[in-house]
Amino acid sequence: MLVAQENKFDFEHISLESGLSQGTINTIFQDSKGFMWFGTEEGLNRYDGYEMKVFKNIPGDSTSLSANYVWSICEDSLGYIWVGIYGGGLSRYDPEYNSFKNYFHNENDSTSLSNNVVERVHVDKNNNLWVGTYGGGLNKFDYSTDNFSKIILQKLGENNLAKEKIFSLCEDADGNIWIGTDGAGLIKLNRHGKVIKHYFNDPQNKFSLNNDIIPTMLCDDNGILWVGTYGNGLNKFDPRKEKFYNTNNSVHPFDNLSGKIILSLLRDSQGKIWIATLANGVYLYDTISEALHHIAADPVNSKSLSTNNIRSIYEDKSNNIWIGTLVEGINKTDIKPKMFFHLKNNPNNENSLNNNFVFSITEDNRSNIWIGTYGGGLNRLNLKTGKYSFYRENNNIKGAISSNTIRSLLVDHNDDLWVGTYYGGLCKYNRKRDSFTIYKEGKGKYDLPLNDVRAIFEDSENKLWIGTNGGGLSYFNREENKFINYMFDPTDEKGISHNSILSICEDSAGFIWIGTYGGGLNKFDKTTQIFTHFKNLSNDKNSISSDLVTELYLSKKGELWAGTWGGGLNKFIPESNSFISFSEAEGFASAIICGILEDDNGMLWISTLKGITKFDPNNYSIKNYNFNDGLQKGEFNPDAHFKSADGTMYFGGTLGINYFHPKNILESDFEPQVVFTSFKVYNSDVELEKDIEFTEIISLSYKDNNFSFEYSSLDFTSPAKNKYAYMLQGLDKNWIEAGSRRFANYTHLDPGEYVFKVKATNHSGVWSSNTASINIMISPPFWSTWLFRILFTLLLISIGFYFYRKRIMNLEREKKAQEVFSERLINSQEAERERIASELHDSFGQNLLIIKNRALLGLKTNDNENSKQQFNEISSSASSALDEVRQISYNLHPYQLKRLGLTKAIKSIITNVDEIHNVSFEIEDTNIDDLFSKDNEINVYRVVQECVNNIIKHSEASEASVSISRFNETVTMSISDNGKGFNTDEAKNKNGFGIQNIERRLQLLKGKVEVKSELGKGTKVKIIIPVNKNE
Repeated sequence: MLVAQENKFDFEHISLESGLSQGTINTIFQDSKGFMWFGTEEGLNRYDGYEMKVFKNIPGDSTSLSANYVWSICEDSLGYIWVGIYGGGLSRYDPEYNSFKNYFHNENDSTSLSNNVVERVHVDKNNNLWVGTYGGGLNKFDYSTDNFSKIILQKLGENNLAKEKIFSLCEDADGNIWIGTDGAGLIKLNRHGKVIKHYFNDPQNKFSLNNDIIPTMLCDDNGILWVGTYGNGLNKFDPRKEKFYNTNNSVHPFDNLSGKIILSLLRDSQGKIWIATLANGVYLYDTISEALHHIAADPVNSKSLSTNNIRSIYEDKSNNIWIGTLVEGINKTDIKPKMFFHLKNNPNNENSLNNNFVFSITEDNRSNIWIGTYGGGLNRLNLKTGKYSFYRENNNIKGAISSNTIRSLLVDHNDDLWVGTYYGGLCKYNRKRDSFTIYKEGKGKYDLPLNDVRAIFEDSENKLWIGTNGGGLSYFNREENKFINYMFDPTDEKGISHNSILSICEDSAGFIWIGTYGGGLNKFDKTTQIFTHFKNLSNDKNSISSDLVTELYLSKKGELWAGTWGGGLNKFIPESNSFISFSEAEGFASAIICGILEDDNGMLWISTLKGITKFDPNNYSIKNYNFNDGLQKGEFNPDAHFKSADGTMYFGGTLGINYFHPKNILESDFEPQVVFTSFKVYNSDVELEKDIEFTEIISLSYKDNNFSFEYSSLDFTSPAKNKYAYMLQGLDKNWIEAGSRRFANYTHLDPGEYVFKVKATNHSGVWSSNTASINIMISPPFWSTWLFRILFTLLLISIGFYFYRKRIMNLEREKKAQEVFSERLINSQEAERERIASELHDSFGQNLLIIKNRALLGLKTNDNENSKQQFNEISSSASSALDEVRQISYNLHPYQLKRLGLTKAIKSIITNVDEIHNVSFEIEDTNIDDLFSKDNEINVYRVVQECVNNIIKHSEASEASVSISRFNETVTMSISDNGKGFNTDEAKNKNGFGIQNIERRLQLLKGKVEVKSELGKGTKVKIIIPVNKNE
């Protein structure tokens, strides 16, 4: 058996700085949800890939961990986590309620745990829990009684205390339980707990167990039992032959296993055996090739094991190996097939790359990889022998390479190697002499224009094109050793646009494309010798995205792709001479494109300043790879890329070369569980009744509507590459992609029901079908509940109705008060009129009458003619005054009402008007005397009087009519004319005193008025008054 010394594993270190409660990892376990558990000497740790949750004993809290020194962890089919504790008995963790139930030894109870030092716990295929104690033997737990039964390991009368000191437990394919003891060898039980056989060291039998102290065991799928001993290394037990193979016999030598104290064993998913030793690191045994690989700590390698003192080892569901150490925490490595490989300088190995800063790469037909470096000259790696050769500048050696800065490389159709250098011109390698022919800058017309050769390209006609950094483009005629130079001329629009050339390519039509540093992209027609320019235009999104064109590539489909410095990737559209660009906004890790290669499936592999991108030119999908996937942490360099004949791709950067074959870049199909790890309100953790993973609904007050969830994808390969998306049903219409952000925050949500969902990818970016969800109920404030709204609405209606009724009552009281006031006002007006009329009639009128009579007497007794004339005038004036006083008195108070009654009083209005005005009135009346009270008769009279006055004053009518009728308890009066009419709407807006007086009096009469009028068609007023003499 040969031991390979190369350490091919890179380890990630998880220490106290990562949140571990203590650095000694006695046991490692992954539960059914995917959480990793670590047992330490100072508590139990649960890990989600980002944070540790530590469980410790809390004095006085019986639901906390019983003690802190954890030896062993397992899980049963009910989801309980069982924890074996040194000196603390057995703790059962209930993940639903986030609490522990503890089991201790009780000397007075035979059904209790037999000892408080629990070394191993194991749940078998039938969900039986076996508990191995140190000093109390083996226990089997009875779920139905919550008690323990002790398994008898000693024969009747035997007093072998070593059999009671159990170090390890293991179950084979047949369900048998194997017990490793401290000094009593191996004990085999059947599934019912009956001892089948006892195996121990027999010095007389070289095929016996070579040591009776068994810290660890492993039953593999082939029925082989691997036994790790404390001091004598590894035993391989074949149950069919009943033989142990170890260092005591020569059939299967383990002499190369220098670690003799074995504390943990693991058979990984690839069938290899991992052997954890105390003080000698880890050994990896290939059961097929029987090769033994030693993995040890290397002080100068930060990715090696952190220590050689190993306590435990475990493989998770996504094929990561976790190694627990003594004091130094956890070491984790990924055993999935490696995708990317790294060539770099090894200071301790002369047969390695001599400089990590790689500028250029190519391959010849002799299995040589040529590597140009910045400062290390030219390296040649022979893939068959694995040996490096180096070519460095040396002025003392004829034919030595002219510079140690190798900027470009090309193997032409003759398998000749061309080397472009900085400061040293162009070199051609001579294989026979193992030397170089140098072409340097000269002043002649056909000399190389500059010693800084940035790009070399051979076209389909085998013409060699040279791009320099400042000297423009050159075509090198190899037969005549002449350089035909094309340099920038600002007066020549058809010349090359810039002298600094970064890349050269040829399309399927034979045009040469040149990428420049600042002059954009040039298309050169070899026939017409004309350059066409493509530059970035700030106002044209279809122009090339940058004038710094670092890389050009023509795909197998004939598509031209241009990589730029800062503008991302561009696809040329020849039909429109335009470009489609792809950059960070479309998913590229960097907008600086360094190299482009195409695999056999047409995918483009693109090196950038931040890793390598796989780009699908059919659907434009993007997949980024970085140092988390095994790439170098340094930046990749422009022009440092090459695809070999077998399809292997090489990309060079500042830290060496990464190489890979695209067919080996496989996406992981592992679907991790997505779990909630925290719930916070206003950034403070909320203690839920159940663990958040078991909580179906969270009820919140409207005051707590600022909350956040934290979550995790339990793929531990590269947690930084796990991506997340979430949505809150009831608010979000679509999934919100959160990248690697592991929390979602919501604020100011309306009360209601919501469902928060989160999904995640694995480290390869493949979305898992596992989705975590939880219901959210935000209760509204009491004033927003339906019951409150209904009650409040009813209250508002009641209050509204109350105020409405109050308003109506107030209006009615105001109306009544107004009516009383109007009635009193009218009555007082009438009383005053009556007084004035009485005085005018009885006093002033009587005086005028006396004057008149005296004048008449004077006329009779005086013969003087002049006196007679004067008395006639006095008599005439007194008669006129008397008539006016009578008319005023009549208008102020219709004294006819008392003398004639209402019917004749109304008729007298018409008669008087008819006599002195040019309006012809007709009247049809009905006796309405004694239908109204005396006060109301005045109002009726005044209403008719007002209507007649309106006709006289405003209508310009020649004819008018008044009709009064009575039907039952209603008096109807119709007053009409043939006058000019008027606009009733305008009249309402003007609201004249006449109509106001009519309406006010009718209001007192409980009557109503209807006015109809049209311009040029006269007016008709209809008045209806109810008869109520008592009012």
